[in-house]
Amino acid sequence: MSILRLASLKQLLVRPATNRSNRQAIDSARESLGHKATSLSEANDDLLTKILKGETSNNLVIDGRFIAVSIYQGTFGDLFAARPFGSLERVAIKTAACADFAHLIPLEAAGLARISHPNVVRFFGLFGGGNPYLLLEYIRGCTLGELLKGTRLSRPEINLIISQVLAGLEAIHRSGITHNDLNPFNVMIDRVGGVKLIDFGICSTRFKSANDQTRKIKTDLYMAARIFLQMVENGSATPALKVIKPLANAAQPDQHGYASSMELLRAISHYW
Repeated sequence: MSILRLASLKQLLVRPATNRSNRQAIDSARESLGHKATSLSEANDDLLTKILKGETSNNLVIDGRFIAVSIYQGTFGDLFAARPFGSLERVAIKTAACADFAHLIPLEAAGLARISHPNVVRFFGLFGGGNPYLLLEYIRGCTLGELLKGTRLSRPEINLIISQVLAGLEAIHRSGITHNDLNPFNVMIDRVGGVKLIDFGICSTRFKSANDQTRKIKTDLYMAARIFLQMVENGSATPALKVIKPLANAAQPDQHGYASSMELLRAISHYW
């Protein structure tokens, strides 16, 4: 039986834990994750601080308002760490990768504007007129994908991550949105062990039908199950792997699929 039992996982999804031992286990896992995220991101974060302070020549200016440095270049969008002139407060800016994808930025903004949840990246606004960009929360930490490359996760840490991923998904699905690109590199772990979903570049805010929306929700949850499987494969709990694979297989939308985060959470508690 996991240190974080089903009750704890449900509490993380819908309300704060009330049992003292559960709170202690959650706090311990959160602190451990925060230390790991800090360790992986500290050197790069120090470099970004120097660049944004103007101590190197690697920065650029966006919209005449922000000093910025590129931190990620994707197929559809580019991401920058930035700060406003006259301030050291760090933000993130997302632009289209090229003019052909500029129309995706307002669509992403429309989705993010519907959501306010601690497990989803904060959205501050759409700016730039003919060259639109998103102003977002800058999350100090690392992606789950980066964390999994060189770090083994304990069972409580895995439970803490998947419960927060599912809480974020529950929030976006209730807001009438599907993510459509959930993977470990679109899950951020911050320096206090918090988990946030990022990169809503191909999210859906409109659906052809109720069946289309249900299918996309199930696909998001299937990808969450795959993330859970990947964490177990990579973690210290690998002896449990043989009982986890059926969960991921059952999550496939063309098999059975899970219609809600809570339904997937119950399945995880059954197998895990």
